[in-house]
Amino acid sequence: MALAQRLLRDIAELQSDPYPFIKWIPHEDNIRKACLILTPENQVPIHLSVTIPLEFPLQPPAIKCDTRITHPNVFGDYICATILNTAEGYTPAYTLKGIAIQILSFFTSENLEQDHGFQVVNLKSYSERHGSSTRQYICWSRECNSGMRVSPVIVPRHINQMDIDEPVTTATPTSNEGQDATPITDPATNESPIATLSDEILVMLCESLEDETLVNFSRTWNRIGGPSGLVSKFNIVRNRELQCFVLKKPFQQTQLGVGVRVDFRGRTGTIASEFDLISKDAFFVHGVRKSVQGVGTALWMPLPLSRSHYSRVQQCTINYLREIGDAARMDNPSSAEVVYHFMTDIIVKLSDTTVSNSHRQDQKTTLKHASEKAIESYFHLFHILLCLATCDNSIVQKANSMLENFLDGQTSKVHCPNLSHLLLAVLISDVDFTQDLLVAIITETITRNVVWMLDRKGADMPELAYLETDAVCDYRLSRTFQASATSYRLLMFFNLFRRTIARATGPDRKSLTVMCDALFDAHGAPPFGAAAQLAAQVKDIQKVNDFYGFLEIMDVEHMPTKQEMTELLRDCVEASMEYGYSVWGISQTAAKRLRDGYGRNYAEIHTFFRGRSSGWPASHGNDPRGQAGGRGRGSDRGRGRGRRGGGGNVRGGRGAIRGGRGGGRGRG
Repeated sequence: MALAQRLLRDIAELQSDPYPFIKWIPHEDNIRKACLILTPENQVPIHLSVTIPLEFPLQPPAIKCDTRITHPNVFGDYICATILNTAEGYTPAYTLKGIAIQILSFFTSENLEQDHGFQVVNLKSYSERHGSSTRQYICWSRECNSGMRVSPVIVPRHINQMDIDEPVTTATPTSNEGQDATPITDPATNESPIATLSDEILVMLCESLEDETLVNFSRTWNRIGGPSGLVSKFNIVRNRELQCFVLKKPFQQTQLGVGVRVDFRGRTGTIASEFDLISKDAFFVHGVRKSVQGVGTALWMPLPLSRSHYSRVQQCTINYLREIGDAARMDNPSSAEVVYHFMTDIIVKLSDTTVSNSHRQDQKTTLKHASEKAIESYFHLFHILLCLATCDNSIVQKANSMLENFLDGQTSKVHCPNLSHLLLAVLISDVDFTQDLLVAIITETITRNVVWMLDRKGADMPELAYLETDAVCDYRLSRTFQASATSYRLLMFFNLFRRTIARATGPDRKSLTVMCDALFDAHGAPPFGAAAQLAAQVKDIQKVNDFYGFLEIMDVEHMPTKQEMTELLRDCVEASMEYGYSVWGISQTAAKRLRDGYGRNYAEIHTFFRGRSSGWPASHGNDPRGQAGGRGRGSDRGRGRGRRGGGGNVRGGRGAIRGGRGGGRGRG
């Protein structure tokens, strides 16, 4: 039934909103057969016979070329086109109108790409070489008429728009019924009658218009299409997009979500999605397991697109999130932790995609599209997080505990295994995001990045294990940032996102319910202009190549000097060893030789990862700088053993990055 309704929608679209040079003539006795007539300018009309399978749109229509034509990809009546003949070229997202437009382009483009050998054929040159032999086709079907003298389209009697969609109730003003309309040039009023209509009636009018008509209407009247117009205020265009790409059903009529996949490059999987809306029926009943672009999916996740829609999917949302967490091999995750993980993976992927696109000529277009789509996805996930948190206060309490414990000095991996989860907990926590908390997060991030920076399985910079005595080391300042740029970009994006949602602090703090309701009103979309603004800022993030640009975007109030920053980075290397995040995989002598530019002697370089078989050589003992005690965060050099810090400076560097109130907690 759902597939048949989708077919009727497609045919209705072709009839109500025809495309230039395309005529779709359905057969009255068989809705699944039609004549498709293409009429390119200055060319003989091209007649195509269309047969639509029962599985449409899961399978493409069969299209034969009846007109004899000279074309490199037409063999008799067979059309060699990827959209018709390959799984890679076709997607259920294509409507019949979209397919017809692509076939028209297939016959009228100047150049045509070939699948084999990446060859491009110029159609005009091809016709000149092989001779043009296009011959008019005579169709004998009653609907089409012979000799291509096409009559007006005959709509099969059993097609009724009312059978496809729910009835649309339209309202018209009745106060002036039976009265003469006031001329719009009436000097007494100088107002068109339409201007007196309420917003509700105008919205209903806009919703009934075809896309092109709505665009023209928006351009002619600011009340409709202006920055604060009804189209933006009531998300009219976006509402049209909120439909299943397979069945074309809107969110009011079905449960919508997205297909999800889990990729593995380590122990825990990376969660990913193209965020193409697909209904629960299309995914589970009809077995669609690919996105619009053909990317495979294995799991489904519902989205809270409206209050009524969320009420239909709320009960199953937690179960589907846990399925995703289990598939990613997360350790007994809560639903909120799965969302944290998903949000983090989106930004890491965005950062990687942005870097990989940096050498392309179409970098601006590609990056903008990828950034805005990733940001929209991020907002959808944030909305899910808000929905979960407003319904289950234990999620907020757990976020509060994470941040309070972190501020109290419990910053190690034992107490806080995942810093990205801590960052996202900030967005829903009652704990204010202070400078103290910000500085603690930055310092711990640098410390945890040390093992990746040094080891060959990471950035492979073992020379940074050498702890020089210079007050300022530009090499360390530069290379330490480059070694873990993706990690720092994630922090920068988080801070930009935090600014965008503008939750504020203290008495002005927005409640989670207020933020959740705002996203319901926008159907999960970012605030107007926010996606484009964040996308532009993502581009700026990619240009940041040192700690000072990073700290500025992170809104650190007290910038450290180069001497203080150098000392902090050295202290973080020592801290990584002391906390067991890494081990000394090279001696200071060997690391110094690497720093001085001598060639590598791999016999002297061992793994920096703790617990690996090849640790520090026994002949050299353990950590050459000692491993006694805990690590203080004092106002001294930050290398104090077993004492609590004071004076408000963060771990070493004589106060490298200072907190707002001056209270970095020590680790005894």
